[in-house]
Amino acid sequence: MSIYFNGRPDGLGNRIEELIHLESYCIKNNVKAFYYWNNELWRKYPILIKCVNVEINTKKHNENIDHSKIIFFEKTQEDMLEASKNISYINDLSNDINDLSNDINDFIAIHIRATDKLNNRGKDEFTKDILIKNIENVINIINKNESKNIFICSDDIKIKNYVISKLNNKKIVDPLCDIIKNEIYKDFFTLTFAKSIYMCPKFSSYSAVACLIGNGKIYSFFDKKETSLYRYKCNIEYLE
Repeated sequence: MSIYFNGRPDGLGNRIEELIHLESYCIKNNVKAFYYWNNELWRKYPILIKCVNVEINTKKHNENIDHSKIIFFEKTQEDMLEASKNISYINDLSNDINDLSNDINDFIAIHIRATDKLNNRGKDEFTKDILIKNIENVINIINKNESKNIFICSDDIKIKNYVISKLNNKKIVDPLCDIIKNEIYKDFFTLTFAKSIYMCPKFSSYSAVACLIGNGKIYSFFDKKETSLYRYKCNIEYLE
């Protein structure tokens, strides 16, 4: 049996979130799925990921399973982690990762999503003042952290450079820069290899699903009731 799912025309994190839920549904129900990769609107991404039970394509399906049936059926953290293991980069990265030196294999990440989250229009958006406060908090935390290698993922180069200038005795790393050429996928899969992710925005599916796929840990500067991060069932620590 196969099912058909027309994906959202949203950001990469939202699409991968759908794929994780779809993989979980396939595992539970012993079915295969076809996922329509929706590039109809302004967010367009090449298909550089693959799944075990889901075939990703650019053909919109006439038969479309009810999204709520996939997204909202009950799942445990174990279910989400099991499904997340089935999502990977389109090419095998294992040999490339094994070739990296040990110190690069041991890094923590800072995720700074600034531009489209600074709208203060809903539960998961927030203000620039709060972003600046979180950035200062993460700088203080990282400077006290024993980890030497830091990866910074940001949509704002000025903020990224500011953070770099404030980190003491740290090495800024970008371990997949010569392996994955597409910037958004390179940053995403680098987050999956991070030991932990410090998330400066109130919420981002991009780093949340990266944490799931990598089975790492994500730190949030907000109370768990303030964001939608809880729904991902990843390993979360709230730094209130």
